[in-house]
Amino acid sequence: GIVANKAKLMSKTISDIKSMYEMLPAFLQHGVKVWNKQSIELSNGSFIIGDIMGDSSMRGFTLDALYVDEFSWAKESNIQGFMDSVFPIISANKHNQLIITTTPNGEDAFHKLWRDSELKLNDFARIKITWDRIPGRDRDWYEDEVRRMGSKYCLKNHDVAFLGTGDKTLLKPDTLTNLIKKIPINNDYLHDGVKLYKEYNPDNVYLVTTDTSKTLGNTTEIDNDYICVKVLEFTPTKIEEVLTYRTNEIHYKEIAQIVYDIGESFDFPLCVIENNEGSGTFTANHLQDVLEYPNMYFDPNKDGMEVGIRTTSKNRPVGLTTLEKLISRDILQINDADTIREFFTFIKIGKKYQAQLGSTDDCIMSLVVGIFVLLDENNDLEITIDDYLDGNVLLQSKNDDQDLDFIGKIGKEDEDTSWLHN
Repeated sequence: GIVANKAKLMSKTISDIKSMYEMLPAFLQHGVKVWNKQSIELSNGSFIIGDIMGDSSMRGFTLDALYVDEFSWAKESNIQGFMDSVFPIISANKHNQLIITTTPNGEDAFHKLWRDSELKLNDFARIKITWDRIPGRDRDWYEDEVRRMGSKYCLKNHDVAFLGTGDKTLLKPDTLTNLIKKIPINNDYLHDGVKLYKEYNPDNVYLVTTDTSKTLGNTTEIDNDYICVKVLEFTPTKIEEVLTYRTNEIHYKEIAQIVYDIGESFDFPLCVIENNEGSGTFTANHLQDVLEYPNMYFDPNKDGMEVGIRTTSKNRPVGLTTLEKLISRDILQINDADTIREFFTFIKIGKKYQAQLGSTDDCIMSLVVGIFVLLDENNDLEITIDDYLDGNVLLQSKNDDQDLDFIGKIGKEDEDTSWLHN
């Protein structure tokens, strides 16, 4: 079967198949019974039929192979209906084949299929055809296209990048396309769903940061509200996300123990909790008073008397501005697929950056909670944002009390970030 988002594109694809068939040697060709714009049927019983993407596409047909073109550019309602009706039929037989091609269109259903394939959550094999794989196109051609059409157009259409929604994303398109997820070395580290990307190294400095759910119900499952715990690793040249735990399926009273276990496995580094009213306050106090976590962060704006820190309308924009700067300058390395996915739909709505409708931002906000610590010049890490931006990071080794060597200037030169406040 051939399915496309428009009738003209479907007919064009069938026309191309006809041309290829006509070029076959005579001994490979069979008699033709049907030969029109929407279908081909041969004398040996094989056939090709075309259709438009929708919830009734190919209904009633038994298919050995299905080709779908420009998947991302069909109407969203047609895509979902098509997937619900066709995907189970194709997947029912392991010998059936489903081939999907499209120009990327942000974080849509195709983007999810692609990302899930990277994480080995489905059986799709990925093929990316970028501009430099087309004969006759060189760097001069690409630079002319950038000048003519703009970098955003070229990133989407020539570099086939999954860009965010327009110019509204917190991260610029070229930064988004450079985010590369890593496969966890352990998907169930200590607890189910805790993704570990890098083993603990006693020579490095770590920070545990947590964005808790807003609920005090039996579980955290309210809409798209998730708990997110991260561990950040600090070296003289980079900050790296080395662990992520994201869930909305546990009781809020379980959060503290999971955070404690994660912190213990990294030798109890400084731990900061976003202590919003409800589960945040409970988690922070439980870690401090009941589990007696030995290295909790206290809010300097509360005279050091309140465990954790609260996100406010005043510190949130500063945290996001700093986060954008660290990522765009290649200082902060993001490894987690869920976190990368959130950046594609973290957009400016009115005067505030937040997740677009139906998406989440808990992974991003857990990073911002960690940023708050680095913005505190008197934090117990003895590392600040300015140290990384200025290239003056000097870390203390836990093993031998000797300073680690400073390695050169960090990141890129200063960039204009005034656009964040427009």
